[in-house]
Amino acid sequence: MYRRKWSASLLAMWLAIAALIVGTATSALAAPGQITIAYRIDPAQPVVGEPVTINVTIFAVGGPLNVALVRVFSLSAVSDADGTVISAAATALPDGPGGTYSAFMTFPAAGAWHLATDNFKGAPGNTFDVTVVDAPPSEIPACRAADLNADVQWQGAVGSRIGTIAVTNNGAGACLLPAYPAVRIESAQGQIAPTENAVFTDANDVGGEVVLQPGQQAVTDVRWSNQCPQATANDTFVLRVTLLGGNGSFTVPASVPPCLGDTQSSRLSQQPFTLRGDAAQVVRDYYTAINRHDYHAAYAFFGAQMQQNQSSDDFATGFAMTQQDDLHIRAIAQSGDQTIITIVLNARETNGDTQQYTGSYTIGSEGGALKIVAASIALA
Repeated sequence: MYRRKWSASLLAMWLAIAALIVGTATSALAAPGQITIAYRIDPAQPVVGEPVTINVTIFAVGGPLNVALVRVFSLSAVSDADGTVISAAATALPDGPGGTYSAFMTFPAAGAWHLATDNFKGAPGNTFDVTVVDAPPSEIPACRAADLNADVQWQGAVGSRIGTIAVTNNGAGACLLPAYPAVRIESAQGQIAPTENAVFTDANDVGGEVVLQPGQQAVTDVRWSNQCPQATANDTFVLRVTLLGGNGSFTVPASVPPCLGDTQSSRLSQQPFTLRGDAAQVVRDYYTAINRHDYHAAYAFFGAQMQQNQSSDDFATGFAMTQQDDLHIRAIAQSGDQTIITIVLNARETNGDTQQYTGSYTIGSEGGALKIVAASIALA
């Protein structure tokens, strides 16, 4: 299985190269392609007029530096709307590891801003996009079902159906969409599915309220398994999504799973809503494809280097003993223009055993699409 093959050899190579580069800081500066920049901002959702801490880490081919290349360098942020430029000094942290810096900025207007520094031109990750909002999420009104347009795409998996629900904000202003609205299955006549159809929310998966701008789209995956007695061709069901705080509900058609046995409960699970194009959604979609045994689609989520490291056939062979993977996203962190998704994975094998894996995926942009560009997954 591919996720089991990323391990010590690649890490050792990184550390060896990093050690060579860190030995001569001047040569690293002369070859910016060997340097990688990682930005992290706090708070993650900047608000107009409120100070933001910008943390910068300088890496050398995957390994953090153990010395500071420079003590202070300038950061600039450029407004996408009118070209306004603001600057700040990034200072090496006196008590932190080498290559870690901190700066402070206050953004004067909402919208997209682009962070960069002239000190490391050409270095991967030297640009970082920041979206600034007029008000903190606590002051943004909740989304109303009447302002949302929803659709769903269902695909079959072993013993279950997986649906991807997409909602678009058709309202005039931004609204706050809960990560976990209430979901339930109903018959076409509005009857709630039998009480043994327990709703299970994966609250261990990282998710928070989503600020949905007008025209923006958020998505979530739901899984429905074991509907007994087996539905007939004339039986139709819908999935009802109820927003919090009395803001209404909407329905989308439901694809009915097979009956696996009436001694087992039917189960409906959901992932948190995330913005369309969100890096975490790439990982969720990757495992959705794996769980429906569409390994061609799963392999397509890999970036070019990942696909060079393993063929599509070898990738599929690695899942020969896998029945289902239960994904739990534990953390999402920004690293320059890439995103690190930390996961825990419970893999149910065809022989009944369960194996647990931990690690992370690195998501980056290739050809205008988000791809898995690196992976480090191992047995827990």
